[in-house]
Amino acid sequence: MSGVKVVELAALALGAALLVRTRAQLEAIVDVLVLFTIAADAVGVVQFLGGGGGRQASFLGEHDFAALATLPLLYGLALLPDGLRGRRAWLAIGAGALGCILGAALASLLGFYLARRS
Repeated sequence: MSGVKVVELAALALGAALLVRTRAQLEAIVDVLVLFTIAADAVGVVQFLGGGGGRQASFLGEHDFAALATLPLLYGLALLPDGLRGRRAWLAIGAGALGCILGAALASLLGFYLARRS
């Protein structure tokens, strides 16, 4: 089952890379992912407060939650040098960081570290 999930994610990534041709199209996709991350963060915070702490799965599963949250976090950090999108960058960073914290998946943090190093 894991192999099928990896193939599915690779196909989605390839499709996104082929369909996104302009910066506006990329920002539209990222906007959807940021909104989805914010919704997952809200569910995760409610679960954290009601469930006594620990890793939170939200409605995705803790590893998928953290992996989803890593993308807006990296996107927001990439936007920081661009002074025109300051609010957008901080929103993406906040949503992504909260998702990574609530998901508490070490793999997403390792991926974040490796992405920042390259």
